[in-house]
Amino acid sequence: MAAQEISLKSLLVPSKTVDAEYPGLPGFVVSLSFLSRETLISIRKKATKQTYKNRQTSDDFN
Repeated sequence: MAAQEISLKSLLVPSKTVDAEYPGLPGFVVSLSFLSRETLISIRKKATKQTYKNRQTSDDFN
């Protein structure tokens, strides 16, 4: 497997996906995905639900 170089300028996009073959298992490919901070925050907000128990807030994650 050849090493891939990633420049910091290429990480300024909202998302980027790289496929890499897993060593030791021929034909097994792993997809690695970079997501921007804004995208991650929006996903976290959609998956979080605040509930109140005994007058205290509690975050439930889906």
